[in-house]
Amino acid sequence: MKRICILLMITAQIWAYDIGDRVNRTILAQLGIDDTNVTVVDFFASWCEGCRHELPQIEVLSKSGVSVRGVDVDEDVAKGRAFQKALGLTFPVIDDPKGEIIDKFDPVGMPALYIIKAGRVTDKVIGTRADIGKMLQEKLAH
Repeated sequence: MKRICILLMITAQIWAYDIGDRVNRTILAQLGIDDTNVTVVDFFASWCEGCRHELPQIEVLSKSGVSVRGVDVDEDVAKGRAFQKALGLTFPVIDDPKGEIIDKFDPVGMPALYIIKAGRVTDKVIGTRADIGKMLQEKLAH
């Protein structure tokens, strides 16, 4: 049984979006992303302490003109929306309580940010970074 669980975990990671992969048009539509923009997709949840620290920087980034889409993976949508409101998030956020979107990306940690350009994942950042705003600006400048 243990071998089956390990095999399933490895298989799930094989099918997850990674750098260079084209994102399915259905997922792009769910995220509200068109192929002409570069978009930062930020997966987060209210229970994620790192998300709580990074999201204010992502908000500032979005106000500077960077296209940002949030994906709140809280199972309790009301709790997630209260979290978003408490942080003052103004960029578009998609609620994903059943994990239908995040399952396609299957990040190994949270927060998880993906840069999507022309329908492809061009970069990703998994885990908390104190300098995430600056780091993303540098990545987007290239």
